[in-house]
Amino acid sequence: MKFALRGYDHPDSNRVNRALLQLGPKYRNWAVGSTGTGFSLTPLGEAILREAGQRVAGGAREPFAKPESAGYTWDPAGEISDLKKTEAYERFSDAGTARLSIDDVWHALGAFRYTPKEAIRERFVSLKSIAAAAGDTDALAFLDALRKQFEQKQK
Repeated sequence: MKFALRGYDHPDSNRVNRALLQLGPKYRNWAVGSTGTGFSLTPLGEAILREAGQRVAGGAREPFAKPESAGYTWDPAGEISDLKKTEAYERFSDAGTARLSIDDVWHALGAFRYTPKEAIRERFVSLKSIAAAAGDTDALAFLDALRKQFEQKQK
């Protein structure tokens, strides 16, 4: 890490201060102290220093382990899968639209009675686009039935 500003030989106090703050107990707990009294390494800081010294002395070029990315936190296929696991979908599969209620709409979409209508419509659009992209005609038919039920109750 470079502490000096470009074109200067001496360290920039803001960069040094930020680095020292990051070493403190609130963040890494590698050092304790203040700018007035000075800083000293904690036992953890000493262990890290020894490890870094061994890496430098040994000429180790292996990179530090990067944390693996969790990937996407939102799974489009999971949305349709969750939709098909609802009781409303089971009733729709067995008896068609006759047994669907407005409560089924709320439950299937993960919404509540007081959810804004526009948010519900946007949810319909996103689920329909996911189902269409997956070519899932059953999910599309179910979403159409839910939408009709929703629009009917909104009048």
